[in-house]
Amino acid sequence: MAPKLAVSSRIKQQLPVFPPALAKVGAHVASCPDLVLSQSVREIAQACKVGSATVIRFYREIGFQSLLELKIALASELEAQSLLSQEQPGPVKVGDRFLRALEESRSYLRKENISRLALGLLEASRIYVLGDGPAQLSAQALAARLVEYDLPAFAVSTRGFEDAHHLGASCVVICYLEPEVGADVLRRLRKMRRLGAFIATIPSRMSAGIDKVSNVVLPAITELPSAALTHQFILETLVAELSTARRVHSD
Repeated sequence: MAPKLAVSSRIKQQLPVFPPALAKVGAHVASCPDLVLSQSVREIAQACKVGSATVIRFYREIGFQSLLELKIALASELEAQSLLSQEQPGPVKVGDRFLRALEESRSYLRKENISRLALGLLEASRIYVLGDGPAQLSAQALAARLVEYDLPAFAVSTRGFEDAHHLGASCVVICYLEPEVGADVLRRLRKMRRLGAFIATIPSRMSAGIDKVSNVVLPAITELPSAALTHQFILETLVAELSTARRVHSD
């Protein structure tokens, strides 16, 4: 559970007693919270010149179970500071945009879709996570988390995906979709579904075409330049459901 003390205050209290590597991460988060909202674990590690494991250790040391949980707390704090500092409505702040995007994505998500995908992943002989451009990092992050669950997941480029002839009813394809979905991508997904693969799409904008090529749609609606934050929210939601489904299967 997130600490009740403000994030910045908690970090400042602990900076003097942190080892040097953790102190670097703490200083970065405390001085650039708006930047941290758009960074992955790897990007924070690179900015601080530490390992990814140090970033994970940092947010756990200050009382958070995931980077997403830390980001939500940071966003809430930034928004509160914005409201206090503005007597008149001003430009929309990063924290406000993040929380609004997160809430919109949450409103679109359906529990039954998350559960259905989680069950499909547990039974899959092969899982492909597709993503291009900014979504490629999100695809890699999701595939890595699935591998941690001993699932046969692979992150690949949508345009470079050449294994359609190997797809069948035991395969799952998860595809991150850009706001403007090209006809070629929809054709590929339609072909994969005809071959029997279970198709889950994660679009940042909804359209009728996406519904037609998908078994499950997990919207990552966002006004941000990148959907990385809402992608991470969906990842954590899916992983939590995956843990529940695995426990049910083992009973």
